[in-house]
Order: sequence, then C-alpha cells, then structure tokens
Amino acid sequence: ELVVGITVDVVDKTTKESIVQKSLQMKGRIGKSVLRLSSDFLDLGTSQAVGHKTFTSSFVISNHSDFLPLRYAVMPPPGVSVSVAGGELEGRKKGEGSSVTVSVSFKC
Repeated sequence: ELVVGITVDVVDKTTKESIVQKSLQMKGRIGKSVLRLSSDFLDLGTSQAVGHKTFTSSFVISNHSDFLPLRYAVMPPPGVSVSVAGGELEGRKKGEGSSVTVSVSFKC
C-alpha cells in the first residue's frame, strides 16, 4: 500500500503565518503498478479576503504500468471536497483510462 499526501496551506501575505492548513491523503494498493501525480503541490491562488472564498485546483493521478491495474483512494479531511474519491485505472496498453483528473476545493 502506498500512502501519499498533499498539504494545502493558506498563508497571510503580510505576516507569512499560516491561517488554514488542510492535508489530503491518498492511498493506493499497488503491485508493480506505478502511481504518479501530476504535481508535487497544488497552487490554489491568493485572496485578500478569508471567510467565504472557495479555493479550487486539480491534479492528475496516472498509472504508468503497461498492463497492471492501479486501485486508488483519495481521502480528504472534513471541509475539503474532491471530484473523484477513488477507483481503478487500467494499464496504459489496455487503452484509455490510465489517468484521472481530481478536482480539489475547500472554503476558507
């Protein structure tokens, strides 16, 4: 089982202090499948106001194995929503479906 995570950190522009921090954990049970993420971090942009703003970004989960399927799960903490909570990606040589785009959003 492979566990990876992405941390979302809202930082005050002036004081550089963290205002809100959320972590998104993903688990995948793999054999020789190769799970890859499109990015090491998500850039959710900046905002002058905190309170009712929704921040959204996305990343791609890919199975870089040629034949083995990849099962994965995305487990957001409370207050964070994702467009895809989990599934199975076929190997690249079995046709389409070797990657999926996951949208992440939360209110701050």
